[in-house]
Amino acid sequence: MPNNVYHYTDATALASILERKEIWLTDYRFLNDSSELELGVEKILNKLESKFDLSELDKEIPESPFAMLYLTIHMLSGKDPDSPSYFTCSFSEKGDLLSQWRAYGLYSIEFDLEKFDLSTQFSTREAFKVKCSYTEESHTDAVSNLLVELKTSMNSHPQYSKGKEAFINAIENSDRIPRFAFQIKHHSFEEEKEHRIVVCSPDPEKVNFRKKGDILIPYIKLKFPPDAIKKILIGPTKHKELSNISINQLVEKYDAIHDHEIDIKLSETPYREI
Repeated sequence: MPNNVYHYTDATALASILERKEIWLTDYRFLNDSSELELGVEKILNKLESKFDLSELDKEIPESPFAMLYLTIHMLSGKDPDSPSYFTCSFSEKGDLLSQWRAYGLYSIEFDLEKFDLSTQFSTREAFKVKCSYTEESHTDAVSNLLVELKTSMNSHPQYSKGKEAFINAIENSDRIPRFAFQIKHHSFEEEKEHRIVVCSPDPEKVNFRKKGDILIPYIKLKFPPDAIKKILIGPTKHKELSNISINQLVEKYDAIHDHEIDIKLSETPYREI
């Protein structure tokens, strides 16, 4: 996994990120495309259907641990308030992609991902980093490995013998499933070479809200050290010269405060009015 990755953003967020030394992770259900977790969950459920006897799914309380696992995983990707909350932020191995400029904003921040020490802000169960995979072969291998882990865990799971509710809680609190689901992406997005930071069900007091239209968007803050930022790329904006002047001043201020230099580069993508 490469250390240096890029986060695409707009001018307002860029200034906030540098001034506060933090990025925001958004509840995935409020992202532009909230179906990405569902793709991974769907692949797990399809594999369960093909491998195990799930005839008890119609029962109100299934006896089979695999049927219980199926129902629990199905619930994890739900949109109701009782579903677990997953907060995420995306990065790309590519710092100058037209598709990303168009989707997220005209600035790209190069980060050293290793500088994000998640363990100082969240528990190791809550937070993790994943690199996305795009091929059907890699997805199939990942699902198979996940089910082997889950099957081994369930066959000897002390919580299952204590009752169905305890078992469900144990599965919900496991990071195995979201770790898998958040690495699965459709092959059409392969050029992005995406990496993600994910935080699972953080403490409620860590959740903040920002307004977008008539909706409140839940997000959490993730701090980073000043030397985590390596470079800023200015995208194919109509006002590239003015942007270059202001970003240089922003970076000079950052260096004066934190004694850390940040490179500035102009995108090689030509500007085109859309």
